[in-house]
Amino acid sequence: MRGVLYAIGGIAAVTLAGWLLGFMSESQLWLGAHGPWYVSRAAGFTAYFLLWAGVFGGLLMSSAWFDGFVHRARLLAMHQVASIAGLGFAALHLLALIPDQWTTYQIWHLVVPFAAPVDRSLNALGTLSLYLALIVAVSFWMRSLIGTTTWRTVHYASFAAWGAAWWHGIQLGTDSGEVWAAGLYAGTALAVGFATVLRVTYRKEQRRRTEVTHEHPARAT
Repeated sequence: MRGVLYAIGGIAAVTLAGWLLGFMSESQLWLGAHGPWYVSRAAGFTAYFLLWAGVFGGLLMSSAWFDGFVHRARLLAMHQVASIAGLGFAALHLLALIPDQWTTYQIWHLVVPFAAPVDRSLNALGTLSLYLALIVAVSFWMRSLIGTTTWRTVHYASFAAWGAAWWHGIQLGTDSGEVWAAGLYAGTALAVGFATVLRVTYRKEQRRRTEVTHEHPARAT
């Protein structure tokens, strides 16, 4: 129940953030014929950032490097909320393209991989990223049913989901040439690389138990 409340609160917070991001992306209000295009752009960046936050938070939590700095329960909440909220913004990013007058996408172009009329492979990466992220998010509540080993294997798909979204955004994003967008993609990639190295190489030192010797008094003869 607490996880659901965290998810609702997180979605509400990032919805406001995404709205502000889209509002500031153009000097005019979303009243024109291409308002859905601006919505899709803002939702796409927000979804990408949340997907990255879920992957990055999960790596830090599992590496134990942040133990003592950030409680693991908070990293887990960040991991789950970001992953779930990212799905909502990814769906908004996809669906907002349908009513836009700059594009000619239909619903099946966007939900069926390789069905888009243009840039089929790159658009398919975005669709596959959404489906992989959905599978990972659903697995949060399936761990007891599928087992820890399978659950961890499924969670590795979050890397593929993030990587697909990263390349999809770089290649198709209209803002990819901007300095701030390039910095976002480069910074998040470096952060994931850093966290992955920590996860693979860092080992927390185990506390040694101090041996206690019990001296027995000599028996009286």
